[in-house]
Amino acid sequence: MEERIRDFFEQVLANKRLTARYINNLSYLEYLGANAISRTYMPENVDFRLLKHYLEEARHALLFRSIAEKIGGQGMTYAADDLLSEKAAEFYLFRVAAMVKSELTAEWEVAVKNRLTLFYVSALLEHRAVAWYQILNSMFRAKGMPASLTPILADEDAHVDDMYSYGASIDPHFRRRIDAFKIREQNLFSRYLQDIEDAAAEVMPAWRSSREKVEAHAGL
Repeated sequence: MEERIRDFFEQVLANKRLTARYINNLSYLEYLGANAISRTYMPENVDFRLLKHYLEEARHALLFRSIAEKIGGQGMTYAADDLLSEKAAEFYLFRVAAMVKSELTAEWEVAVKNRLTLFYVSALLEHRAVAWYQILNSMFRAKGMPASLTPILADEDAHVDDMYSYGASIDPHFRRRIDAFKIREQNLFSRYLQDIEDAAAEVMPAWRSSREKVEAHAGL
């Protein structure tokens, strides 16, 4: 998987406009995450850590947007022409949330189950973000690009710890369940990566997806 991710980034970073649109996609994912937090919690449940988490997700969206605009040399929004794929990001989040919801039983009341679902989904996404951003950050450094994801990575590590703490306070089996969810999330992330590769191929004719490279290597 890591080789496929690095190959994806290698092709993206070779084109400034494509890079800007993809970094803006990461901004959009963080923006969606912040919105999910704000929609899920009743005011009486928003403690300091949750408010900090919400603000940091919004700040990550802003930082990614700043990087995207600096690389692309122009202002951006979340309009389709400024994203590599709006639907890929939305479908990935939806699939992860649907996976978690389908496995949680009815032993919790609706409001509690909704919060627990967010804890699981957030933990999975934060785990993925750490691995994803570490690779991208190392490639930024290797290519001498004017961007650093180190502050974001520090926040994401802390968010993982927070989600584990919150989740375990509701579900005593949180750690066992999250390990099982991680295995299933791998497949969902692979679908997301394929969706984003397909989107890149539509705007960059020279793009070669991992699937095409496997077929070429096999002589198909």
